[in-house]
Amino acid sequence: MKIPIPALILLVLSHTWTASSAGRAAPRDSDEGLRIAADWSICLPPSPHRALVRAASDLQEFINTRYGLELKITETSAAKGILLAVNQPAQPDRFSVRADPGSRQFRIEGSSPLAVYQGVLLLEDRLAERPSLRSNFAETVVYPFKDRCIIWDALLTGQNKGALGFDLESHVREAVRLGYTGMECNRFVGMKLLQQGNPGDPYPWYTYWGPSMDQFVSSPLFEGVFPADYLARNLADLKRVSETVASFGLKPIFTGYEPRFVPEMLLQRRPDLRGPRVDHPLRSMTPRYSLCTDVPEVLEHYRALARKLAAEVPAIAEVRIIFHDSGAGLCW
Repeated sequence: MKIPIPALILLVLSHTWTASSAGRAAPRDSDEGLRIAADWSICLPPSPHRALVRAASDLQEFINTRYGLELKITETSAAKGILLAVNQPAQPDRFSVRADPGSRQFRIEGSSPLAVYQGVLLLEDRLAERPSLRSNFAETVVYPFKDRCIIWDALLTGQNKGALGFDLESHVREAVRLGYTGMECNRFVGMKLLQQGNPGDPYPWYTYWGPSMDQFVSSPLFEGVFPADYLARNLADLKRVSETVASFGLKPIFTGYEPRFVPEMLLQRRPDLRGPRVDHPLRSMTPRYSLCTDVPEVLEHYRALARKLAAEVPAIAEVRIIFHDSGAGLCW
């Protein structure tokens, strides 16, 4: 019998593949390795950072939803479970997640509490894809940059912060999962701005980002310039957001445009403090001026604001100042 050449080639290739595959058993999900069980625990180091406590609670809730298991959270070592550990601070920033089949453990180690939390969320993502992980599972994430911060966050600090369904803790948790290290926390409360002067002037909305220090605290120079209840609302919100961000291990950041324009009534009373015009002529209908930072009294005003802000909101880890934009500017 004559076999066509193409058919003969296919027959040989088929036989070769079958022979090479005969000695290999097909992988089975049932023996892929570690599967979380009811007798496991989530183990934290003694006196854990609050970000680790959050991470453990997050993982506990995930496992309950995914597997219907109620794992205990403990600060004592356990024979079987998921261990969260912070290594000595390392450069670059990193975390690792690995299976340890010999001791029936998952080990999540990171260079900081935040890094460990990021490892927890990676483990959750992997377990959401399949019920168990292979016994040789190991994954390491190394970040090339130390600071990975969110700026101009429209949902948290911008014009869209009143979006329906927005949840602060869920938003911050997502920033952790995406690998960020810090978030801006200062924002206006509500969508009504002071210092309008001209109700038809759209320019104040252009300056809605990065509210300055004088929108949260006051100084002797600014006594009575802004309503006390207005400052109190903004300050209370700043404290709440900063504490929430810090509790996830992220760095709370204050980003302000300084020196920001001030009410004209103050400058009418104290013309010696008038600084440069800082509004944008193509966007504004009313001239607006900041304080002159060449005046010693103005410099002391900003020192007083900074000291008071630091005392009122100790959670703030970093302050960033932006000059000459969005209603701010220095004398020139």
